[in-house]
Amino acid sequence: MVRTITGLEGCHMQFIIAILILCMIIVFHELGHFFAAKAFGVGVIEFSIGMGPMLVHRRIGETVYSVRAIPLGGFCAMYGEQSMEADNAKGADFKSDWEPSRSFDACSGWQRMLIALAGPFFNFGMAFGALLLITLIAGPKFGPVEVVDLGPVPVAEQAGVEIGDILLYVDGRRIETSQSYSAYIDTHPATFSAGYTLTVYRPSEDTVHEIFLMPDEESRLVGVTYQSQDQTGPFPRLDASWRLLKTNVMMSLDSIAMLLRGDAGLGDLSSMIGITASVGDMIGEAADAQAEMAEASDGTAVIRAIMTVVALISVSLGIMNLLPLPALDGGRVLITLGEMATRKRVPRRVENLVNGLCMIALLILMGAVMVKDAIALFQSM
Repeated sequence: MVRTITGLEGCHMQFIIAILILCMIIVFHELGHFFAAKAFGVGVIEFSIGMGPMLVHRRIGETVYSVRAIPLGGFCAMYGEQSMEADNAKGADFKSDWEPSRSFDACSGWQRMLIALAGPFFNFGMAFGALLLITLIAGPKFGPVEVVDLGPVPVAEQAGVEIGDILLYVDGRRIETSQSYSAYIDTHPATFSAGYTLTVYRPSEDTVHEIFLMPDEESRLVGVTYQSQDQTGPFPRLDASWRLLKTNVMMSLDSIAMLLRGDAGLGDLSSMIGITASVGDMIGEAADAQAEMAEASDGTAVIRAIMTVVALISVSLGIMNLLPLPALDGGRVLITLGEMATRKRVPRRVENLVNGLCMIALLILMGAVMVKDAIALFQSM
């Protein structure tokens, strides 16, 4: 099928948009490190959009700003760090007379942690902004979750759930939005075999009930149809955006937990190829739905789809970088905390060796997943 997006046809446009989204999210992450480094006086050698060979560059002040050939990501090279990209670039007018006090290592421990944390925090801020745009378009329709129908299987009705009940908790997890309820069930396969406890508020009785549900063996459904009410309060759209952000954070954490529990395997991971293909499909489906509803003039369906993707991937990138692994921001924070506790610095060559080995392992894993996604993509063509 040929899809139309803002007047440009074909899946190639979806693929280009998906790449631009991924690049934008990663660059925004690096902007967090950039602004934090500048705030603490750390010298920034280069700020790049893209990876690989340098295409264009310009030095402004002490920092070289560049665009590189591979439009997937970017980086912020700080003085005192190992930066193969900056060191190997040819023809760039890099500042070379840095003062030792401008080094990343010259910062105090808490400053180094804030610089490391700034990238993930910028991702969370970007996600909140994307979700706020969704609520501005769709209205604050992401508040408390209400049961609106019971069926087609009678599990919930027989267990005592009633139409009009407000869903509060699932197995003790707060239900922020309708997405958070469904996401919890999807990321906890044990609920299909062992059941789960649903806590509801019944407005008609002003009472709270805990109801145990065992999904139907064949359909894995309990027969609850629900939808989010409008969020109320002095700032309903901000409240709704905050609820959606918490939902996205918990979805990402639950996905990681699935891997740790063994409920998901490496085959369930996605590389840039897989993510790009999925993003393109989501945008194309939104465009198709928009065209069918004769809403092509305002473009809100595509915008909402793009912002949903931006929020989910941005949150996932932020959380992944907070994992306490070498070569990630969380690993840098962990090392810094250890140095602050022991009052001893880890030798730079040791840290670089550990980071390098971990990066090699991550690249091998990413390469394997990319091959898997590339094969799946070609088979689907």
